[in-house]
Amino acid sequence: MKFAASLIVAGIIAGGTMDSPASAHWQFTQGGMTHAEVAKASNGQEEYSFGPYRFFVGYQYSGDSLSQVNLVLERPEGCPVLLHDLKAKYGDPTDVMSLSKGTAILRWNDSAGGNIVQLDAAVEDCTLSYRPLPSGL
Repeated sequence: MKFAASLIVAGIIAGGTMDSPASAHWQFTQGGMTHAEVAKASNGQEEYSFGPYRFFVGYQYSGDSLSQVNLVLERPEGCPVLLHDLKAKYGDPTDVMSLSKGTAILRWNDSAGGNIVQLDAAVEDCTLSYRPLPSGL
């Protein structure tokens, strides 16, 4: 299955449609890409901006295989607006975990895009991440 961290921020703001699971990706990445493939495809890009949002981009690997894309919001005070936009796109989260006052993890199962979309929201940090949705969810 291709990694489905599709261009969600653009889709949220512009009201665009999500890629199908067969063609899903985030920008220039697909799940399973190696470190070298991501480095080549990204041209060293470490930031991503769209609309009012600016993110620092990070990649997680399982071995040498891309397993997750993380977008850290440059200005965490924008997290409530991002959460509002995610809810407008996906509806209520599938899972909500309140960890402490002002800190929560919210997850959506994006069947159309093939993603688990997760927002880690805290006062000092706001990270939006994408990883492949396991089969059967």
